[in-house]
Parts: sequence; C-alpha cells; structure tokens
Amino acid sequence: YLSDGAAVTEILRREFGQNRIYLMGESWGSALGLMMAREHPEHYRAFIGTGQMVDFLETERIDYQMALEDARRTGNKKLVDKVAFFWGLYQTFDSVYGRLYPIDLRQSAAEQQIPVHIFHGRYDYDAPTSLVEDYYARLRAPRKSLVYFEHSGHNPWQTENELFMDHVRRAFAESA
Repeated sequence: YLSDGAAVTEILRREFGQNRIYLMGESWGSALGLMMAREHPEHYRAFIGTGQMVDFLETERIDYQMALEDARRTGNKKLVDKVAFFWGLYQTFDSVYGRLYPIDLRQSAAEQQIPVHIFHGRYDYDAPTSLVEDYYARLRAPRKSLVYFEHSGHNPWQTENELFMDHVRRAFAESA
C-alpha cells in the first residue's frame, strides 16, 4: 500500500505541476497517510486524518470490550455469545486487517515533518477517541490540530459535510 500510495502521489504531483501536494486519509487510510507522510515529507504540504486509526490491535480490543459490555449491560446473553463468536471469526479470516495489528502509530509515526490535522467524530467507535488523544499528545509536528465533530461518528465528512469542508480549507490554507 505504501508503494501504491507513493505511485499515486507521483502521478498527482506531475498532473498538477506541484512538488508538494496535500494528503488526506480516512479510517485505515489515515494510518497509511501518516506512514506516507513520515516516509516522504518532501512530497506533502500537510496531512489530514479523519476516523484516525492509531493502533489496530488495541482498537479491536477496545471495540470488542465495548460490544461485550453493552450486551451484558442490556442483559442480552445471546448477543454476548455472538460477539465472542464474531470476534474469533474476524481474527481468523481477516487477512488485511490482521497484517496491520503490529502497527502502533504512537510509536512509529509520532514525529512528523509536516502539519498534521486530525478531524474526529465525537462518537467514533471504529477509531476510539482515547487512542486518538494519546497519539495527539505524543505527536510532534510543525503544526497540529485535533478537531472534534460533535454530531458524528466515524465519517464526519458525511454527517457534518459543510463544517468538515470548512475545516479542510482552513487547514490546507495554513499550509499553502
């Protein structure tokens, strides 16, 4: 994926006649974007991550625990068994996501040479806020921001589109 991202970056840089372009990643693409920015900061003006993934294995643990606690809290014993079953199935059959489990961006991408902006839905359970906040606290970058979208989950670019685009324009204008 990193080499594919580098190839697309080269195509876009040539197409638009720019040495540096803006980079945005969503969900697992947000982790990929941070890795791309770390490898080739000279190609990018700034990065925006939304639905920012930080640590894939820890995300799975947190999501599993939340689902299990919710099922127990509501007294849904059948759902408790289903959550356990689907967790095992997911662990067994997911070949792409499973290969991302060793990645913890708090360790591997906490230092960036370009501005980093994280746009995060307040109710994003796919990318736990606790991990995003921990990453942000460790992040060292020329400029950084963490913006919460108060009426969104994992996709604030869909649920609060106009506000999201306003923040995108502002973040990229700062790095122009």
